[in-house]
Amino acid sequence: MSIVANRVDTVMRALGAAITKYDLPAVEKISTAQSENAFQVLIATLLSARTQDATTHAASTQLFKRARTPRAVAKLSEGEIERLIYPVGFYRRSWSRFRESGGRPRTWC
Repeated sequence: MSIVANRVDTVMRALGAAITKYDLPAVEKISTAQSENAFQVLIATLLSARTQDATTHAASTQLFKRARTPRAVAKLSEGEIERLIYPVGFYRRSWSRFRESGGRPRTWC
């Protein structure tokens, strides 16, 4: 192994050890917990923009307790969705970003 490769390997091991004390990002937690639910991962990812991980996780969890599927979300009013995701920064913008991107939960049912 070359000197450079050896140093890179040493640095990568040190970084790996250093990050073990940190929690996984919120979207990663949701992705791991909901590995077969791409809808929930997508929604959590959209909510995570400019939002702290703990807040994203709390808001996503709150929303998914009420509505776990596109069909269930489609039945919620916009006001109810906004109340559920309120802790998220720019929560109105986060949800409108989803709608503007063509994300219409009714079409996923």
